[in-house]
Parts: sequence; structure tokens; C-alpha cells
Amino acid sequence: MRVACSCAGEGLGHAARLVVMGPRLAAHHEVRYYVPQTVRPFLERKLPGFSCRIIPGLTFAKRRDRVDLARTVLENLPLLFRFPLIVRRLARWLKRDGIQAVISDFDPFLAWAGWSLGLPVFQYNHPGIVSDCMTWEPVSWAHALAAKFLEGPWTKRAHISFYQSTIGPLYRASLFRHPVSQGQHFVVNLTKESYRRPLLSYLQLNHPELDIRVFPDPASDFEQSLASCQAVISSAGHQMIAESLALGKPILALPQRGQWEQVLNARRLEATGRGMASCFRDLGRDFPRFLARLDAMAAADTPLPAGYRINDGTQRLTDRILAFLDGLTKATPEPHHGLMPMHQGVPHVAFVSSFGQTSLPPADPETGKPWVSCPVKPTGPAAPDHQRHLALASLVHRAGAGPHGNRSAGMGAV
Repeated sequence: MRVACSCAGEGLGHAARLVVMGPRLAAHHEVRYYVPQTVRPFLERKLPGFSCRIIPGLTFAKRRDRVDLARTVLENLPLLFRFPLIVRRLARWLKRDGIQAVISDFDPFLAWAGWSLGLPVFQYNHPGIVSDCMTWEPVSWAHALAAKFLEGPWTKRAHISFYQSTIGPLYRASLFRHPVSQGQHFVVNLTKESYRRPLLSYLQLNHPELDIRVFPDPASDFEQSLASCQAVISSAGHQMIAESLALGKPILALPQRGQWEQVLNARRLEATGRGMASCFRDLGRDFPRFLARLDAMAAADTPLPAGYRINDGTQRLTDRILAFLDGLTKATPEPHHGLMPMHQGVPHVAFVSSFGQTSLPPADPETGKPWVSCPVKPTGPAAPDHQRHLALASLVHRAGAGPHGNRSAGMGAV
């Protein structure tokens, strides 16, 4: 089966998971990559012979350690206004490339493009966990709603997390290539220059005796530095926290204010007793405390809180995705889910396009209402040389559509 894999371009955590999953899926299926330009250099370094199609990516505008909400909205508005056009263009790519399923890590663009063609979508990510961890704080509700949009529509979904998840973090094999030891250096891992500069200024001014190694740095071996460091200072991105916990490295997490997922990650980190959370304005108080607790955090052997898991979840996720893909050739694809559910015709469209029929069933089995006739070219196992009809998702709808009959219109329509 020919599969499209995509990921979000904010930070490197999504790309790091793609480094783990891409080769595993490629051992069983033909994989094509669709990624934002922001993560392309990282993937080229980590995946030999990597090639891809470049897709748009939504990003956060940041000022020091906080998300600038106004700038974030302004900078992403052009993409949001062009969302339907982008989805149509990506749908044409998917059709030309003969893609039969989409695997996405928090990238809404390719998920919607696949949805518009009636393709099955498997969504795996960490940020979507916020919808499972809502609190009384209104900010958690707003971010849960945003996560629903950024996940896009999905047929199957799995959340990856060291807390409150059935699948633990994903670790690339190179993370464990070096022996774990306790050196004297600190790893500072911050991708944004506006975020990194004030932290380094604080450390140089107040703790010039510390040996600091700054990443990302293409000229240095990150995995070797992480395995041999004394401690880690980073944003509160999930992947970095999980990797530090897996190697037994104390971590000072600096969540970006205004990014609820990172605040949640930092809170859950502190619950393990193996790290601390702080922010720039409190570094003068918290960093000396972090230094004083390094030995205790490194030696922490208390059980993790209930529901936490730092064991590698790669094999479990691989098994789920492969079972999902293998099942597509044996049964009718399931309906999609997400913020805007699929219109009811698409499961039948997916059946038609997968199994090579040339006409739709005479009526919706649930309601008995007739369908508009729409002949299609057979695809999938029955006729692999044909490609899906680009206009299926927008042409097929209920005759005499009621309140749910036109859900193909809008962002998903092509």
C-alpha cells in the first residue's frame, strides 16, 4: 500500500516521531513524506536518502518564553484564508502520487486533503492529549478546541504521552546508542533564538562555571551529549521531557506561556519527582533550587504516578498502524472523526473506491434515502492501476440534502 506520512512543523518533537515511525512503516508499505520546510533539514540528517513534498505548516510567534497570540493569529491568517485552496492542491498531489492512506502527526493540511478524497486517516500525536486532560481552567477548554482543528479529521487516532495514554513515548534507536553516564555538562535544547538568548544570558551572568552545550547544533552529537550530561534545560515539549526521563536525566522545563500543552507537560513532569518547572522571570529563584536537587532527582526511584509510562511505545504504535493499514484491504473503512465529522456519504465512497465498484449503493442503509449517482474509476486492490476520483467527496451527497447533507462543502470540499 502506498502511504503518505506527514507531521507538524512547530518544534522538532513531531519530526522526531516521524524519524521513528517512517522507517518502520516503510518496511511494510511504500511511504511518501509530506512535511513543512521547517523540519526538512532535521529529517534529512536523520533519515538517509530522505525526500519529500513540502507542505504548509502553522507556527507559533513567540516573544521570549511566551506565545504572542496576536502575532500568531496575524502570521497564520494567510494560511487559514487559503486553507480550502491548499487542501485542494494537496488532494491533487495525493491523487497523482497514488496515495491510499494518510498517517499524520498533528498536521491538519494533509489530513483534510486525504479526507476530501475519502482516504482513511490515522492520526497520532501528543498535543491532542489536552482534550483528554481538561481542567476547570478555561484556557484548557480553548486549547482542547484548537487541538481538535489541528488534528484534522481521522479514522483512527492514538495519543502518545508519558502520562494519561495507552501508548508511551516514541524513542528513536540512536537515543540509546551511547552508554548513559553522569558528566558535568548541561544540555540546553531550545529551538527558538528568541527563547534561547535570554536563558544563555542568565546562565553566563549568574553561573559562568557551568559547562553548557547548546542545541540544536548540526555539528554536535545530540544523543551522545544527552546520554552523558548532568542535566537538561529545555522548553516543556513532550519529546524532550520523555527522552530525559527515559535516560534518567533531571530536566528543568520552561513551558512557553500561552501554550497550554507545555504547561500541562511541565505539571506532569513535576509529579514524577524527576524534574522541575520554571519560567524566565523565576529563574533567579528556581535555578539554584534545581542545582541543589540534581542528585536527588537523578537518583529518584519512587514509582511513577498511576497512568504514567516512560517505556518505549514504538512497537505498540507500529502494531496499531500496521493493523489499521492491513484492515483497509479486508473491510469497509470506518467513518472519520474530528472537529467537523465526515458527511455520511463518504464511508460509502471509500468502500466504492477501495473495492472497485463503479456505482454507489442505491440507498443509504441507515436512512433508506437514495444517493446521487456518481460513477467512479475503481481503485485499490481490485484495480491498482487506477487512481481515486478527485471530485468524489464533493460530488456525492444526499439527494434532497437535509441539515447534514452538505458536509462535503467548505474546507473538505475539492
